[in-house]
Amino acid sequence: MKHNAYSQDSEWLSRCEDFEQSVQKYKSVRFSHFVSPHELAVFSTHYRLSRDVSFMAWGGSEDAERVILGFFPDFLTPDTQDFPITPLKISNVGGLNHRDVLGSVLGLGIKREMVGDIYFDKDTAVIMCENTAKDYILYNLKTVGRKNVEVTEIDAGNFSLKHSFKMSTVIVASLRLDAVVAAVAPMSRQDASRVISQDFVNVNFTLANSPDKKLSEGDVISVRHHGRFVIESIAGETRKGRTVLEIKKYI
Repeated sequence: MKHNAYSQDSEWLSRCEDFEQSVQKYKSVRFSHFVSPHELAVFSTHYRLSRDVSFMAWGGSEDAERVILGFFPDFLTPDTQDFPITPLKISNVGGLNHRDVLGSVLGLGIKREMVGDIYFDKDTAVIMCENTAKDYILYNLKTVGRKNVEVTEIDAGNFSLKHSFKMSTVIVASLRLDAVVAAVAPMSRQDASRVISQDFVNVNFTLANSPDKKLSEGDVISVRHHGRFVIESIAGETRKGRTVLEIKKYI
């Protein structure tokens, strides 16, 4: 699995190089599809653009996790208005979740890379999609789960697009990865070490396979089948020397 992940990262960086070379050759903007937080982290960490090419990452809102990368020639100023992203409002989704909406959209034959984040507000969901996919979704998405829905194109500026989360306080023996995973998942320390060794855990969107990895305030921990957590703050210590953490979990 580690080798496969490395190969996928290398392939992604090669695609970024293709984007850059295309910008240099044709002197025009190139856009990726929506990329995952991991792909953005790989790009930001390992790729170095030439001086005559700049880039911007944008997913339709400041809170977006899945974004499109725009590669711009140096004589153009990157602008969010240039990105080929359309927000679509899906009505009558009360009681449904992210998986329900995404599954219904992908069930139309839309590729995952064509859609970005999904936001919920009571009975409404807003999904970001590439311009080339918007009409197909508009005219073909009629149901989500067992509910009939209505899909309309909107102006993202008229909506407050932020992901929901809940806060909790946990107490851990240390800031080791296995200790924190055990507390937030929650599971036993032994099970936490097991899921880490199985490559089920990412820290800051990068695979983490060392149970003794030390975490810090602001780190993002993703545990497969358990969700995504942020160490919002290190709140102090108990009288027994254990660490108190304020945890934000995305829901």
